[in-house]
Amino acid sequence: MSGKPPDPIRRGLYLHLPFCRRKCRYCGFFTLPAREQDFAPFVEALLREIEAKASRYPEPLDTVFIGGGTPSTLPVPHWRRLLQALQGHFRFREPVEWTVEMNPESVTPDLLALFRDFGIRRISLGVQSAHDEELEILGRIHDRATAERAISWIHAHGFENVNLDLIFGIPGQSLESWIRSLEWAVQQGPTHLSTYHLTIEKGSVFEQWFQQGRLTLPDAQTVEAMYRVREEVLGAHGYQRYEISNFAKPGYECRHNRIYWEHQEYLGLGPSAASFLYISDISARRWRNVQDLPRYLQNPCFTEEDESLGISELITERIFLGIRLREGIPFRRAWIPEAVQPFVTWEKGRVRLNQDGVLVADRIAVELVSALEERGAIHAETLRFLGRRTPDPGA
Repeated sequence: MSGKPPDPIRRGLYLHLPFCRRKCRYCGFFTLPAREQDFAPFVEALLREIEAKASRYPEPLDTVFIGGGTPSTLPVPHWRRLLQALQGHFRFREPVEWTVEMNPESVTPDLLALFRDFGIRRISLGVQSAHDEELEILGRIHDRATAERAISWIHAHGFENVNLDLIFGIPGQSLESWIRSLEWAVQQGPTHLSTYHLTIEKGSVFEQWFQQGRLTLPDAQTVEAMYRVREEVLGAHGYQRYEISNFAKPGYECRHNRIYWEHQEYLGLGPSAASFLYISDISARRWRNVQDLPRYLQNPCFTEEDESLGISELITERIFLGIRLREGIPFRRAWIPEAVQPFVTWEKGRVRLNQDGVLVADRIAVELVSALEERGAIHAETLRFLGRRTPDPGA
């Protein structure tokens, strides 16, 4: 496509498998009950989408992330067809990172063996908490023992690159129980930990309960302490925070998620999946697949939302996404407004959040965007500057 940024732009593929045995109370994603009669027609539609999208998107992919829903609810024969189609239709740039999300109750040795056979090396397991009472509040259908069994199977099948998801800010959760969950997770030997603050998602059971006054969340002071203690507990075991919510052992950062945060390209497959592709170096397009199974089965390439992004939107997104990363973003020192200086550091041409800034990241991003608008710096030169990997130290 004329004017498109040259390689080495990185590209990711996201595949959404929406089926769940039961939807968690906090979940706001597009999910469907895991019914056996729906699996075959869904896979047939997804295969049609894979073939169609691959023919229109010949660029090599650096990462593949298969999420949901609960992808591990899909039976092995359907998985084999999907993986064969993905590897047969798309091009990849080695070494490609393949990640599959799993939930503890649906991890099986047969499925893990299949993943190994197809070269998948990264598993992301949604454990969420080490405490059965917290798992029950969240609406999870596994307990701690099931999670530990799943993790042992994953390690036994030779998966060294393993992420565990954890949630804090759970109703009734204390700082002490959060620390115990972190310590338990470390003992399971993952290479990566995602630690998410519970948010009340639109359309979730928790949203209904919150509106009805049935949900008692930890107070702001406790949540702040939960944020801060992560670095202390996980840092003591060699995990480095590289993004607001994510910690990894050296060399095990999630390459796929970095594609999002660094404003690279991604192609989404499956109902509700989003795509983001550059049209030129100063414009892009984003669209989302239909969030309805019958309509998806009828036309898997139908889009429900489609928008064009210009310089202003791209600059705003680069700041909001990039400031989440530990290394921050390229930013001229003169652009930093006085109001945010207590929350950031500036070094070698980059502005990054300090410990206090992590707690108010979105507010900092708003201030940085406003500063550029006030200076009249919302233009192509600034957009290109924000996309630079190695800014001039004197910038």
